[in-house]
Amino acid sequence: MHARNKYKKQKPDFLELARHRPSLQPHLIHKGPNYVTINFQDPSALRELTCALLEQDFDLKIEIPLDRLIPTIPLRLNYVHWIEDLLSDDGSVPSGCGIHGIDIGTGASCVYPLLCTRLNGWMFTATEIDPLSIECATKNVCINKFDENITIVKVDGDAILDGVVAGDTTYDFCMCNPPFFQDAVDREGRAVNRTGLRPSPPGLSTSKMADHEVVTEGGEVEFVGRILMDSLKLRQKIRWYTSMLGKKSSIKELLKQIKHHQVPVVTTTEFVQGRTHRWGIAWSFFESEKHKVNKSNSGNKKEKVYTMHLPEVFTDRKQTKDWITKQFTDLQVEWSVGDEQQSYVCKAVKRTWANQRRKRRLAAEHERSASKRPKHCTAQPEFADCSHENDDITAIPQEVSIESCHLEFVCILNKSDLQFKWLRGDDKDHLHQIIQYLKNQAHLLNRQTMNQATHAHSQTTLK
Repeated sequence: MHARNKYKKQKPDFLELARHRPSLQPHLIHKGPNYVTINFQDPSALRELTCALLEQDFDLKIEIPLDRLIPTIPLRLNYVHWIEDLLSDDGSVPSGCGIHGIDIGTGASCVYPLLCTRLNGWMFTATEIDPLSIECATKNVCINKFDENITIVKVDGDAILDGVVAGDTTYDFCMCNPPFFQDAVDREGRAVNRTGLRPSPPGLSTSKMADHEVVTEGGEVEFVGRILMDSLKLRQKIRWYTSMLGKKSSIKELLKQIKHHQVPVVTTTEFVQGRTHRWGIAWSFFESEKHKVNKSNSGNKKEKVYTMHLPEVFTDRKQTKDWITKQFTDLQVEWSVGDEQQSYVCKAVKRTWANQRRKRRLAAEHERSASKRPKHCTAQPEFADCSHENDDITAIPQEVSIESCHLEFVCILNKSDLQFKWLRGDDKDHLHQIIQYLKNQAHLLNRQTMNQATHAHSQTTLK
């Protein structure tokens, strides 16, 4: 969460909010003496919370239909504060009507222009294609008496920036929360994965949203790609072109497109709110903005360290060293001793850990199939000719294909844990997978050691 986000240090008090907004009260869920929450997948509950936060903390009143996108305020604030960082020339947040932004697809809530105007007094051109959303957004602007700051503009389905930016008018930034999904299947969270059962991203309830708010042909990469194409025409008419992204994988593809068009300045960031992660991308045709690239990361995050606690079977450092280096060798992870004798610099070029998991799944499936095999069939699975007895029996493949990857990380040995730092690579998830693999192996060793000790003790008792 961004360092200036007001909810970073003080989380919303749902009970206090409900006292000021009684309509929130029925949606509160009491999970303990000091823990009250709501069902964030329930649009009615989310709307009440959003309206309560805006009224209590920002003196903003809005109305939102249940069949339109309901914004979560802490996450939106992260994006707003990042925009402030990009526009700041001296470390202070720029304010006043001298700052003019464009909100692409403002939605029924018109939340970004309302927040930015309330916090900083900025001017906004807010575009929208949906008649109902335009009606609601216009009403929300009038309720809060921001008619002089915020202009709602109706555009057709193909227009994004080209046609909105006209004449000699220049803007400081544009912002966008594009439709995430490319079709109905993608919307339902059925993206390709190992089980086919992975749920939709946390923090996103799409059940009652209008299709145009969450689905677009080609998904968010295609949509932001269209903003990029417009920016190549408009160039310095807008100081910063920005967008929020719902999928981490979109960053890589969009950076490739931006680099291809030789845009001089580009930066990315991550917005974190609880379990919900979103990403931001921004680019500029002003060379003078380059110095801000390393300063605009939300929250000025420190290098993250992932800790793996060792089970009790690990009693001394030498044993831990021997075990971890054996695991790296088994996984074909290249390693060398770091500057400190208690650290290892590691590099992986194959996802062998995923291969190990797959082998275990296949072995388990094979074991279940073998239990159904006729008792008179005693040959080994690889060579038995029992297909006429049971067509479901399948031997474990002798070779399982291994995906290539690029991962570099550091492993630090401490007295009772291992710490991991990601250096570079294709995907941080690869490091998470290795850590999980090592946890599984460590707990397996611990269980085996305990079983052996128990068995030895029982044998001694019998004697």
